[in-house]
Amino acid sequence: MEETGAVFRKELVSKLLHLHFKDKKTKVSGDALQLMAELLKIFVVEAAIRSVRQAQAEGLARVDVEQLEKVLPQLVSGPPGTGPGPGTGGWPTPIGSERASPPQLLDF
Repeated sequence: MEETGAVFRKELVSKLLHLHFKDKKTKVSGDALQLMAELLKIFVVEAAIRSVRQAQAEGLARVDVEQLEKVLPQLVSGPPGTGPGPGTGGWPTPIGSERASPPQLLDF
C-alpha cells in the first residue's frame, strides 16, 4: 500500500512514545509504530477538519489557532461524561449548519 500525503516518520513516533514511558527500556514493534503513526495522522486530519467547520460556523474565511483551541477539547476527551468539555463532556455536538465558502488553512 502506497502512502499519500504527509506521514509521521517512525523515528518521531518512537520518540514521542518513549517520552511518556515510565520504563525507559520499553520497546515498540515496527507494527505498533506504524499503527500509532496512522492514528496520529487521523488525529491531525480530524483536528484540521473540525477547525475548518468551527471557522465556517463563525463566518470566517480563514482558520486560525483560535478555532483549533476551541475544538481541541473535543478531540482529547473521552465518551460523554468521562472528560472535559461542554455539557456532559466528550463527543462534540455539530457546529452550525450554515454553509460558507471553505476557509483557507494556515501554513505552518
